[in-house]
Amino acid sequence: MPTLLYLHGFNSSPESKKAQQTQRWFEQNAPEIEFVRPSLPPYADAAISLLEKLVGERPADSVFVIGSSMGGFFATCLAEQYNLKAVLVNPAVSPDRGLQNGLERTPIITLGKCGYLSRSILMSIVALIPQR
Repeated sequence: MPTLLYLHGFNSSPESKKAQQTQRWFEQNAPEIEFVRPSLPPYADAAISLLEKLVGERPADSVFVIGSSMGGFFATCLAEQYNLKAVLVNPAVSPDRGLQNGLERTPIITLGKCGYLSRSILMSIVALIPQR
C-alpha cells in the first residue's frame, strides 16, 4: 500500500485545516493510499528521527511526502536521504533565517504555554542545513 506522509509546518500541527482538508481529499479520492500526518516536535533532530522511523517501517518505493513550510524543509531532507518523491508547499528553504527574529518571543504551541522558540531549537534546525 502506498503511503503519503503529510508534514506540517513549524508551530503548526497535523490538526491544521490544510492537513485535514488534504486527508479528507485522499480519503474520498484515493482511499488505497495510507495518509499519515505525524505530529512533528519542534526540535529538528527529534522530528527527523520520527520521520526516519516512519519511512523505515515501509518499503521506501511506496513512501511519498507532502511538506508545508518547515514540513517542506523536512520533506526535502527525506527526499534526498531516501530518494523519495516529494511535493513542497511554500517550503522553508532557509528556516534558520526566518526563525532567528523570533528567538525567545515566539510561543511554541507543541510545548504548551511556557514554551518559546529557543536557541537550542534553532540550532537543531541549523544542524540539518547542508553546508555550502
